[in-house]
Amino acid sequence: MINFNFIAPYYDTLSKIVFGNVLLEASSSFLNKLPEQGSVLFIGCGSGEILPLLRTGEKQLMVDFVEMSERFISMAKLKLKPEQSGFVRFIHGDENKIDPDRKYSAVITFFIMDVYPQKEAEDFCRKIVSHLEPGGVWLFTDFVPSGSLYQKLLVKIMYLFFRIVSNIPAKKLPEYDLIFQQLNVRVELNQFYYNNMISAKVLRKSFQT
Repeated sequence: MINFNFIAPYYDTLSKIVFGNVLLEASSSFLNKLPEQGSVLFIGCGSGEILPLLRTGEKQLMVDFVEMSERFISMAKLKLKPEQSGFVRFIHGDENKIDPDRKYSAVITFFIMDVYPQKEAEDFCRKIVSHLEPGGVWLFTDFVPSGSLYQKLLVKIMYLFFRIVSNIPAKKLPEYDLIFQQLNVRVELNQFYYNNMISAKVLRKSFQT
């Protein structure tokens, strides 16, 4: 079973040592594409660095923060100002903990799909898209395959490390484009970071079923 509790206190520091602020920059790149009002499913949220940014300025979003690690949830709660805490509902668990009848205006998945093998990644995406309203937006940011030898080696090291410390089942990156083609979504925007190793996308669910 996947368990990020051990690595949670060190995750942000380690990511900044390796990638600097790129992971945060990539995750933040399309937040302006979220609706100003409505509900958001934020799943696989980590320590919640992005969380305070979902309740600023014009945005009045209500967020379900779904995370498998209790330690990550505790860290995320500390990042919120007192006046922000009321707009977040923290859910300990995975996508199966979501209310089956719950629909969201938007879905956010940052660096979560890469922990799953292809079939499990497909099942995960099918599940979360079923909770997205027609016309809803899906913000996706994750590591993607790269032709660089350095990046291929880095990905192998990352998978080995996280299999040891967090028991993730994946051994390589999923084929995301194949997954998106199977779903009722289209890619509206795509931006690359870290020499094309990280992709941030805006996907839109079709109004047609």
